[in-house]
Amino acid sequence: MSKPILKGVEAIFIPIKNPEQSAKWYEEKLGFSLLYLQEGAAVMKIDAGSQTVVCLVKAKDHIPQNFPDNYFGVGKFFKHMTLKKPIVH
Repeated sequence: MSKPILKGVEAIFIPIKNPEQSAKWYEEKLGFSLLYLQEGAAVMKIDAGSQTVVCLVKAKDHIPQNFPDNYFGVGKFFKHMTLKKPIVH
């Protein structure tokens, strides 16, 4: 196996519609911590031990994504988080 060329991810940028509402959702649903809000963005941390920050950036023409159900369960996970229904495996 070859040696990885990356050691980690410094930041993840996610386009969103409303930084304040999105930050609240990421805090409540995923347990992220808000580091700060600035005009058009919210910067969050996954957890205290993570070096990765999540930047929720207001997109001018934001189009929400619809994740289909798949064998990874991504669609089921996000439907659960949005609709507050239990995840069914």
